[in-house]
Amino acid sequence: MLVLWHEWGLDVILREAWEKGTILCGISAGSICWFEEGLSDSVAAGELRPLICLGFLQGSNCPHYDGEPLRRPCFQSLISEGLMICRRSNQNQPVMVELKPATFFV
Repeated sequence: MLVLWHEWGLDVILREAWEKGTILCGISAGSICWFEEGLSDSVAAGELRPLICLGFLQGSNCPHYDGEPLRRPCFQSLISEGLMICRRSNQNQPVMVELKPATFFV
């Protein structure tokens, strides 16, 4: 998805909209795309891997953190090994917020 957005110039259009105050949202892959990185199973089928995203929001995002048993330990491991970005207000602490059915980032 992100490869096509870059190819079509949609990433530039979305950034311009975001900078003008447009609310951008999404679920699963549609939520990780706004961050610097996200944990995804779409990079390699059946494997959880970091994915470089659009970078509108600082840090990384792990969708399904408490909904899929392998997500939490994989995400925590990648962060502790320094293989994924961990950033919150210049502190080395991830923020995981799940308010089913929505997550809010302010």
